[in-house]
Amino acid sequence: MSCLVCRHRRLTKQPNFVPWSILFLLVCGLSRLWEALALEWSWQELVIVVETITAFASAASTVGLARSLSQSTSQRLSCLREVTVAQEAQEYADSLLPLAASICSCDGGDLAVNTAYGELLGRSMEQVRGYHYLAYVHPDDRAVADDLWRAFCLGTVQSYDETFRWNHPEGWKHLRIQGGRRANGQNYGIVTDVTDHIHYQRKLRKVHSHALE
Repeated sequence: MSCLVCRHRRLTKQPNFVPWSILFLLVCGLSRLWEALALEWSWQELVIVVETITAFASAASTVGLARSLSQSTSQRLSCLREVTVAQEAQEYADSLLPLAASICSCDGGDLAVNTAYGELLGRSMEQVRGYHYLAYVHPDDRAVADDLWRAFCLGTVQSYDETFRWNHPEGWKHLRIQGGRRANGQNYGIVTDVTDHIHYQRKLRKVHSHALE
């Protein structure tokens, strides 16, 4: 949600026409002043010089305003596309409820998450957005949660179904992430808490081990 707000602020930012407008108005004002003075003291040569400067300043202001307007239009179109992509990704993430889901771009950057994702992680979105979530991954598992996930998103690894330890406020949890691909080039991760299952498997192995002794 915070990314959408940032994009909206960028979208509503107005182009900076002030410098070019001030230059044009200033030179035009000086031109009229010299014309008025010339009527009194006959400074025709100076008026010609000032008119020439005014012409060049007008041309420069026109070019500057045109460039500023073009850049502003391009930025607004780019921001509109970003907002549209983020909104569509959010709608898709919400459609996966009650599963905890995260939607990512082709380079692994997050686009949207649903409410179940935040509840499962036990962390605010500001804490886990982008790759800040790695601070809560067990150090021994960060290669799986970082490098391997990036490789999957970039397409160098074809599948992703991994488990890593997560520092939840209630204690360490084992999270399983299953990656998938969308037709539009985005990636998604479905997150499930497998802590109880792993603990059960460990207890089961201990029972088998004792039985064999």
